[in-house]
Amino acid sequence: MHLDTLLHGMNRMLFQSVFCFDLDGLRDIDKKSPADLNDLLLGAGMIGSGTLGKLEQTLEKQCAELFKKKGKKPAINQRFTQLNACSAELRAWEKKMDDYQELQQRIQEGSKRLEALEATKRKLQQAFQWWTAFSAARPLIQSRQLLEQELRQLQEDPPFPQQGKQHYDDLRKQINTKREELAQIDEQISQLQAAQQEIKVDLRWQRYEAALQHLFKSAIEDEQNENEAAAR
Repeated sequence: MHLDTLLHGMNRMLFQSVFCFDLDGLRDIDKKSPADLNDLLLGAGMIGSGTLGKLEQTLEKQCAELFKKKGKKPAINQRFTQLNACSAELRAWEKKMDDYQELQQRIQEGSKRLEALEATKRKLQQAFQWWTAFSAARPLIQSRQLLEQELRQLQEDPPFPQQGKQHYDDLRKQINTKREELAQIDEQISQLQAAQQEIKVDLRWQRYEAALQHLFKSAIEDEQNENEAAAR
């Protein structure tokens, strides 16, 4: 730090006059009488008082420029204006930070909501694939079950009837015919299962979620009604 800054405008002469004597002032000080020493101190004090007066006037002028109430805006008011502007800018940035944090929180909540919707979409796609495959294979499964039941009936050992040979030949023909039909149904089921693996779900079905759920429920009720009718 510069010496002038530390001394606040006090020069070398003023410092020496107030706080100390130079070599000339100290020369033969031990030989001076009390009266001479008193004169020396008085002269030093007067020199210091004059310089101090000038310094006091300078300081008063600077304070007046800094804190004056009239005329041109004082420097202290300008500093206050700058400080107020900085405070307002700081508050604006604090508000921006609050808005940013709120936006980050909304983004996180939106991401979680999106993940939940994606999970729901995957479940609906799986349900739609299952329902598509079931709807296509359901008639074939019913036909297979019916043919298996007929085969079991044909394969039972009834009492040998009259014209049994002819009846036996007819039964064999029926059995072979049913087996061929069953083989065709099995082939169709295999083709459906292969096609099921290549099914590409149209995302537009997601818009019909409620309708699909209603359709699933109706299908279950239809199946229950058919089972009850068959049991009767």
